[in-house]
Amino acid sequence: MTDRDPAAAWRADLAWYLGITAASGLAFGIGRGLPAGLLAGATMLALTLVLALGRRRIDAVRVVGGAGDERNRDLYVRSLAVAGGVVGLAVTCWYLISVARGEPDGVLLALTLLFAAVFVGAGVVSSRRGGRSLTRAGPTSSRTRTGGKPPRRRRRPGESAQPERRHRRHRAGRCRQGPGSARQSESP
Repeated sequence: MTDRDPAAAWRADLAWYLGITAASGLAFGIGRGLPAGLLAGATMLALTLVLALGRRRIDAVRVVGGAGDERNRDLYVRSLAVAGGVVGLAVTCWYLISVARGEPDGVLLALTLLFAAVFVGAGVVSSRRGGRSLTRAGPTSSRTRTGGKPPRRRRRPGESAQPERRHRRHRAGRCRQGPGSARQSESP
């Protein structure tokens, strides 16, 4: 999610995916045996291939990868926020269910506290950054995207480009409607 060369970013992401693939295969191989390690490695390699091949063709895969223009990076940050919120809620509910059963799980408590601390910390960091976007693309306010100018308001059909002037002409009596027009004839 940086503004560097796309080819270099892709190589770095691919190295990261392949590293996770190797670590998954190794962990399952040590813990569950060689067949489980090969299965986990093959599954992660298939996921890496989907990400590698689908990144150029499928918009959703591009968003999941977090690469591309500001729109993709913004969608990536939003998707990541939703995913983190859902996982935090699931772990918290799982911990509360274990407490209700009378078997509180310390690992779930640690994960719940970690989620709460990271969530509050991210709020503090975001507020200190002045509400700027967390991506390297910079702030995403409409003023920044338009070069400091306020965004243009779209005109409605039939609306003049300069409603103030039109209004002043009506007040001064210099409008297109001549004497005896519908507006003037309605007044007593």
